[in-house]
Amino acid sequence: MALIIFDLDGTLIRSYHGLAKATNMVLEEYGFPTHDYESYIGFIGGGVANLVYRALPEGEKHLRDEVYDKMYENYKTCYDFMLEPYDDIKNMLEKLQESGHKLCVSSNKNDDMTKKIVAEYFSETKFELVLGASEQNKKKPDPKMINICVESCGFDKEDVYVVGDSGFDIQSSRNVGVKNIFVTWGYRKYEAVVDLKPDYKVDNPLDIVKIVGEC
Repeated sequence: MALIIFDLDGTLIRSYHGLAKATNMVLEEYGFPTHDYESYIGFIGGGVANLVYRALPEGEKHLRDEVYDKMYENYKTCYDFMLEPYDDIKNMLEKLQESGHKLCVSSNKNDDMTKKIVAEYFSETKFELVLGASEQNKKKPDPKMINICVESCGFDKEDVYVVGDSGFDIQSSRNVGVKNIFVTWGYRKYEAVVDLKPDYKVDNPLDIVKIVGEC
């Protein structure tokens, strides 16, 4: 039996459309240039405040916190815009649970939205813990959220996997001393993390079932 700790955005769900829509609404309000939805894929990473910073034009980056506050209010109303789990994600989660594995979520998205989205889109899946960024939970690659999952679920580190689509996930796993699985369907290409030498690389969610089953 293993503990698998999943990232959320870019790993379990495709969510950039809602982030893009909420941010563009504020950029338009300020008279700043907006971006096409696909451009926001490159802005994602390290939390929503960093996304806002990257979306702001040069010379206006100092407005990040102000724009972020407005963007986040918008996001609460449009977070579900074109949001969907990736293909085979629910099938993969079901197979892992049927095999007796324990599941958690650890996301750099704000804790309240992380919990809301997981409850709404994965109500049939039992997650032992669902954690997002907060004053108490520092963002990955800080190891705190991963450590909380490991300690709360009572697993030896050799039986724990962190699954995600970014270097933050790989680094957080290394900071804790557990294995990692990089997924190629998310927001970062493998070439962006190859120097970090992820323990595993998967092109399909069901490959995760095979990896965990083999170990």
